[in-house]
Amino acid sequence: MIHFKNKKVKYGILLCVALVLVIVFILAYRNANTRLPAPVEEYYEAGDVVEHNGLEICVANLYFGNMNDIVDKKNIKINKETNEVHMVAMKASGERADFKDGLVIVFDVTNKKEENVNLAADFVPNVELVAYPIGYDNQGMIYAVDEEGDTILKPEETKTFAIRFGVSNSLVRQERRARFIKSDFYFDMALYPVHKAIIIHGAEKV
Repeated sequence: MIHFKNKKVKYGILLCVALVLVIVFILAYRNANTRLPAPVEEYYEAGDVVEHNGLEICVANLYFGNMNDIVDKKNIKINKETNEVHMVAMKASGERADFKDGLVIVFDVTNKKEENVNLAADFVPNVELVAYPIGYDNQGMIYAVDEEGDTILKPEETKTFAIRFGVSNSLVRQERRARFIKSDFYFDMALYPVHKAIIIHGAEKV
């Protein structure tokens, strides 16, 4: 009988501790939301010229497919002398990468700063692509759409770039991809205190 009472006391203590923890969590959550208001929404559409950290960015389109196919079929960049399409993947380290199926966002960038900007190091690590309502969220790798694969912009220089975002089965299953490419995609450049994003309504399958 004493053993049974001891067990009831233990369960009672554990229940009280759990309730206290829940109350503390709720109070902390409310306090955090009171001190940190929701971010200000600053949304743009594809085709808008967006100023961000000394850059002027204009998203042309978002594609889903193999990057080489996208560049070839969409005629993103052609060397007029050789009539060849060039697309070179450049990481911040200078290492090149192979192409696989994924989301490819194509955009023009103008450097309005007085110094050079390396997009691979200074821009790409701070952006991500988010899809609703699927729940996709990923960072990508920049590709310079020119003959030399250079991701550096000189002052007042404008170049076309692309960022590829991987779409593995672990992120989006095959049976969900038809619906996935119809999502609203947010090209997030800043999250707080201002949520700055360019919204693309669906990706074109190539």
